[in-house]
Amino acid sequence: SGAADTVMMSSVCATSEGRIFMGGEDGHIYELMYSVGDNWMNKRCSLVCHSKNLLNMVIPSFLRGSPCPIEQLIIDEERGIMYARTRTSGIQVFDLGADRKSSPRKVAEITDIIEAARRGGPSGLGRQLFARESSSSTSQTRTTKPTDLVHIAVLEKSVSENLHLVGIMGDGRRLFLSTFSYDYRMSRTMSR
Repeated sequence: SGAADTVMMSSVCATSEGRIFMGGEDGHIYELMYSVGDNWMNKRCSLVCHSKNLLNMVIPSFLRGSPCPIEQLIIDEERGIMYARTRTSGIQVFDLGADRKSSPRKVAEITDIIEAARRGGPSGLGRQLFARESSSSTSQTRTTKPTDLVHIAVLEKSVSENLHLVGIMGDGRRLFLSTFSYDYRMSRTMSR
């Protein structure tokens, strides 16, 4: 597509079936569509944006705010989920369908991972582990802050049925995430 031709891609991932996804500096998810034939009617390769919707095209950009670039894309092949880590330490979750052949559909987004972590854990554990950092612990010259989400990795089902993703913070702390709601996890635990 013409609009995607000027977008800098900052992340690439692929499924085992050969689908290729890219995260753009414009904050959108693209898929590289390719075919074997090339003729004057159809291009051999094209980029399809899966994350723009009608509102993105109607609402002026100054009202939507600046986009948050995609820094990392990973695919959970077992669960049919694609995760996107943004430059501002956010996480977007896309459903690819059980067969991983559907168009990515955004099903969840965390824009402030530290605030979400503070709310998590039993007996206020999240508040203790992810308290606001003191001004003495941050240096103005460092580019990565301790509270930056610097990497995400999929947890396979053989490792955990309830936890799906691990995030690594700038200071090395690990943050374990699930796509299940708390109520769903509790009902699974109680039924065993």
